[in-house]
Amino acid sequence: MSSSAIALRVVSGWGISATVLEGWLTQLPSRFDIQVVEIPDLNELRLLSATERTEAMLAGQPQGAYWLGWSLGGALVLDLAAQRPDAVRGAITLATNPCFVGQPEWPGMDRAVFENFLKAYQDTPAKTLQRFAALQVDGAHNPRAQLRELKTHLLAPSAVLADLLELLALDRRELLKNLKVPVLSLLATSDALVPAVAGQKLAALNKELRVELICGASHLLFQDKPEVLLEAIVNWVGQQELSYAR
Repeated sequence: MSSSAIALRVVSGWGISATVLEGWLTQLPSRFDIQVVEIPDLNELRLLSATERTEAMLAGQPQGAYWLGWSLGGALVLDLAAQRPDAVRGAITLATNPCFVGQPEWPGMDRAVFENFLKAYQDTPAKTLQRFAALQVDGAHNPRAQLRELKTHLLAPSAVLADLLELLALDRRELLKNLKVPVLSLLATSDALVPAVAGQKLAALNKELRVELICGASHLLFQDKPEVLLEAIVNWVGQQELSYAR
């Protein structure tokens, strides 16, 4: 890696292989050194502790990389930045709600809907993964074609995916409020899983957090609006690099 390269590490969402992000990631400028980091629990076939997960994700990675996570991946990136702020230069989350299950004062997925989804996965995992894929293309530009492609990236059902689904439901608002690492949160206005109105609440949590809405995009915002998303990320990273250089 060139000494001038910007290290960017990428974590995918729940139930979906990071291969779904590869086509989009290749469009980032060549000055980015990009590497996909698997959720380590999937390799271990068990739910890791936060410390174990952090150590596994950082193993062999350069100090001070930017970390980008989509959906659950974004939540895990926030966990990583909270545990090891010295190792994270900046965190970027795509379609990530720090309080995925809604609360009276916070928009999110209805708790009963989430609990029914979790039970459905435990009972019929393969069928529920297919259903989850359909939810992600709700509001997408070309939902039928995107659903066909997304299904090719679905992970095989496993017990650890149920555990990771529960991990997604953790309330990370206090964590985000106290985070010392700069954060860019990118939300999609047509996302069926993460309400875009959560952006207003997010912005009030932490002065180091910047929220941008990607208009006309679904949960698959990197497919619906790839150029807009890339521009937002490149501009924000550029601003962070300038502030570090001062």
